[in-house]
Amino acid sequence: MSDLLLVMTISMAFAAIAAFAYLRRSRQVRLHAPLAPPDPLESVLRRVSDIITSHQNSVSPLDTLEQLEARVLTCIRRIVVFERRSDLVPNEGETLSQWGRRPELPEGYGRLADRLKIVFERSHFDLKNSTGGRAEIRVAALLEGNKDIVEKFLDITERKVSALDDYGDENWDALQIEVKTCLTKISQRDGVLLNWTKPPGFKGSYTLSHAEHHMPFEYVRLSQKLKQLFRAHHSHLKGNRNTDRPDLAKLSGVEFEAHIAELLRSSGYAVQGTPATGDQGADLIAKKNGNTVVIQAKRYKGTVGNKAVQEVISALSFYDGHEGWVVTNSTFSQSAIALARKANIRLIDGTDLRNRLNL
Repeated sequence: MSDLLLVMTISMAFAAIAAFAYLRRSRQVRLHAPLAPPDPLESVLRRVSDIITSHQNSVSPLDTLEQLEARVLTCIRRIVVFERRSDLVPNEGETLSQWGRRPELPEGYGRLADRLKIVFERSHFDLKNSTGGRAEIRVAALLEGNKDIVEKFLDITERKVSALDDYGDENWDALQIEVKTCLTKISQRDGVLLNWTKPPGFKGSYTLSHAEHHMPFEYVRLSQKLKQLFRAHHSHLKGNRNTDRPDLAKLSGVEFEAHIAELLRSSGYAVQGTPATGDQGADLIAKKNGNTVVIQAKRYKGTVGNKAVQEVISALSFYDGHEGWVVTNSTFSQSAIALARKANIRLIDGTDLRNRLNL
């Protein structure tokens, strides 16, 4: 019995040694087996991850599918330039799918278009369904549905901001006031009540920034958007006004008025605008050496008639003016000329204005 037990023990020991040897050999085989080659697309994505992230962050919840595709193509353009493959830059008018089917695309680039499209569409979906994204969509709808109010806001604010004070500075305080007025008018049309009442116990001036803390989020974003729109609008108009002789026919009414103000300032006048409504027949009040000039600026396509002259005559007494001027990019009717001579009103027509660098 003891001999049988000894034989069984020895057999089990040999079996264990054989199994261990097998496992060791198989592990060595796995360790020395060649690794699978890396995915070329993943290699490209790792090299250009910063570029992709920067373009992914530019995605807006308002983007259409066409705009998303354009963003992907722009991202691809930067990637291939970074990779020193300018020959792969997407051509003008080439679609994403067309670029992805190019036969000359190297390994790793063939699937790049599809991968980026998925990444950008996922970002777009997440943004649209976030609080901020829903607010952006709402703001865009409010701006689109209230274009008439926004256009008036831009014109009125431009007049008030561009009116320089006695120190020659623009009146940027007017922007906050006009944004508040614009928000109120849009909210009334939208059926939303905005509360501009100072909270009990609040000390100091209750500004637009304070009121924004109590507004619906989409109206906070709308307030910010209106400020951005005006700053871009003002910068554009100011750039146009800085040319010595702008094309008067291409100026809007507000731009024409601002151009006249610049000509007056270049002649040493201190110039102020009048209210956009209730101006009593004057657009600009210019003062120099104790002399007050009341000015009506008429940007017309046709002939300027008697009415403009009559308005300045009326405005002279209201603003305690010493002189009255009517300035236009066009011409004056004979009756307007006759009335101006009788009332001692100065007329400056388009021909005269185009030849002047000051007034």
